[in-house]
Amino acid sequence: MISEINRLLQTKATLYKFKIGNKNYLYTDGRKDITFQNELYKKAVISSDPIQKKIGAAPENIKIYTHINLEISEIFILSSPPTCEYIIREVLVSSPDDDFTFLSSGEVIGVETKKETVTFQCIDNSKLLKVQNLNYTYSAYCDHEIYNTENCGLNFNDFAFTTKILNISPNRLILTLEDFPADVTYFNAGIVRNNNNQNQMIVNLNNSTKQIELQNYQDFSVKIGDIIKLAPNCRGLYNVCNSVFNNVSNCNAFIKTKNNPFNNNGLKK
Repeated sequence: MISEINRLLQTKATLYKFKIGNKNYLYTDGRKDITFQNELYKKAVISSDPIQKKIGAAPENIKIYTHINLEISEIFILSSPPTCEYIIREVLVSSPDDDFTFLSSGEVIGVETKKETVTFQCIDNSKLLKVQNLNYTYSAYCDHEIYNTENCGLNFNDFAFTTKILNISPNRLILTLEDFPADVTYFNAGIVRNNNNQNQMIVNLNNSTKQIELQNYQDFSVKIGDIIKLAPNCRGLYNVCNSVFNNVSNCNAFIKTKNNPFNNNGLKK
C-alpha cells in the first residue's frame, strides 16, 4: 500500500477502518500501533490494491487483504453483516493527526477466503456521488443521481440538516460545526452542500468533537462562518432507499443477488 521507501523508513503508514453498525475495527500496516483522531489502530497483516491519490481518481472497486485471524476477518467468515463500511487513510507516523491523506471510503460488497488470506471486495463511494450514464444489465446498485428530480425525485432540502462552520483544519478536510445531528449514522457516507450548491462526500463524523471529514476539498469552497447543509446519501443501495427515503418506486436497483435476475435460471420461457 505505502511506497517501499516509506515502508523501509517507516515515515508513513496506512490506516484501515471498518464500520459495522456502531462498532469500529481499526488496523494499520505500520510496524506499531498508531493513535489517530483518538482511536487506536492496531498493527496487523493488512494491505490493499494501489490507490491513486489524485483527486477524483480513486478506483470504483478495490480489494483489501487481511489475515484470517483478524477479528474483522472472523466476523465475515462466521456471519454475513448486512452492511460494512471502510475508510482508508495514509498518515505520517510521527504526527498522524497533523499529516494525513484520505485514500478511499466505501462499502464492502463481497468476501473471499484462500488459505490464510481474506479478500474484501469493496466499492468506492466516489462512484456513488454522481453515477449517471452507466448501462447495467443487472445491478445491486441504483445508477440514479440522488436528489436529481428527473430520476431520483427527492428534494435535498427535505432531508438536510443546517449548521454553521466554526473551524476548518489546515488541510481543509475537517470542519468543526456549531450544531451537530443527533443521529450520526443517518449521515454516514452522506453529502455536505455549501452556499454555492457544490456537493462533497462526508467520509466520517465525530459526535464528540462535532467534526466532519470531507473526501476532498477540491471544487468545494467554504470558510469559517459559512452555513452548510448535511444530507444522507442512499449510496445506490435498495435497502437504504427503502428504509431511509421510502423511495423504492424511483429506485432501479435490485435486492442483492448472486445471479442475473434476467437469465434463464430466474425466469421460465
